[in-house]
Amino acid sequence: MNKNRLFWLMIATLLGSSSYFGLNAEARRREMQRFEAALEQGANVSLVSVIDGDTVVVRDEEGGSVAVRLLGVKSFDPTRDKLAESRFGRNAMDAIAELLRDRTAVVELNDPPKDKYGRTLARLTVNGRDVGLTLIERGLVLVYTAFPFAHMSEYLHEQERARAGRVGLWTNPEIARQADLLDREWRRQAK
Repeated sequence: MNKNRLFWLMIATLLGSSSYFGLNAEARRREMQRFEAALEQGANVSLVSVIDGDTVVVRDEEGGSVAVRLLGVKSFDPTRDKLAESRFGRNAMDAIAELLRDRTAVVELNDPPKDKYGRTLARLTVNGRDVGLTLIERGLVLVYTAFPFAHMSEYLHEQERARAGRVGLWTNPEIARQADLLDREWRRQAK
């Protein structure tokens, strides 16, 4: 009888967790859609908020807010507290805030300029320094190879340097294995 109760308790826990994460994802999607301004190539922007380790909301010079998905990088989910890799998502968020807070960033739009969620796809640079590349150098995010982009070879080179130097997520062998599996899947998708 105890095994039966344990089974149903596990099922209830899994359903509850799935519902929680599903609602959280839907709330984040809705939050992204409320930012309607469009960015121009070379626009100067300032940080409004950090959504996760690869997405920010910025304000343009006219005061419009825009959700920007940092081009070419993917962070681990910062909200999954029980997973070891989620701390790197939170660390990426902290690093983005550090790099952009009280600074002006310049926008370099991707082609196409929007992703399927309506976020602007762009590189952000502060004083000529690429924010996404800095996150890769610190081992906080992965190069997102599912969609080729202009600076992919430079990003991959810096990721290999971070891996070789055992920086950030590359210090943990299990997380590094997960990163390799993700990279293989993204490269397969890109074909």
